[in-house]
Amino acid sequence: MKGYTYPGESPMKQDKGKNYESSKGDQQGPIPKDNIKLQKSEHPDTYVYKGKREFERINDLEERKSFIQEVEFNLGESTKQQKKDKANLEREAEIMRDRIKNKEGKKSYYANKK
Repeated sequence: MKGYTYPGESPMKQDKGKNYESSKGDQQGPIPKDNIKLQKSEHPDTYVYKGKREFERINDLEERKSFIQEVEFNLGESTKQQKKDKANLEREAEIMRDRIKNKEGKKSYYANKK
């Protein structure tokens, strides 16, 4: 039995862009001093962590992302703004994880995760 042949060029063989390889590694950018403000698609009463503990801040960003996902699930669809806000919250959390992991001389929970 012959397998399926993809019409045109296979997605696995397509050029992924000139910056693809350089962007695959750790996220770049400094850790912001405060958590990012409420996003447009978040409920106005959503709590934003104001403290300085890095792991609490990461948890806050992940929680806020899950609240947006919950609203999407209840509505049965997602808007462009919700997708954008979820990506933004995840990106900020990822930057913080990578910065914590890359701090020299500091043991980190994320340093042992692969």
